[in-house]
Amino acid sequence: MAWVTVDQARAGMALAAPVTDRMGRLLIPEGAELSERHVNALSAWGVEGIEIESDEAPEPEVEITPEIEADARRQLSPVFRHANSDHPFIGALLDVAVERRAKELALEALEGV
Repeated sequence: MAWVTVDQARAGMALAAPVTDRMGRLLIPEGAELSERHVNALSAWGVEGIEIESDEAPEPEVEITPEIEADARRQLSPVFRHANSDHPFIGALLDVAVERRAKELALEALEGV
């Protein structure tokens, strides 16, 4: 199962969960295959994202060492140099970005890239 935004939704994707509007009314049932018409209507219905069936293998578990995390933080520091990382939202965003970059670095090291 995977969560995708409305912008990522494509015809032919199978729903892993029903799509409902903001009032909880059923729009598309679980298991349905998205049509082009569905994809075009999702944002008009106010839907932000959908759960789809996914054949992709889950990401392998990787160990993120303090060194990898520090390297990720170093790589991202230019991107956040003008941002106030003391602000709760910016701090959380930086943490998520560091976590994702650290996972990428750990996977690269695992694959020998």
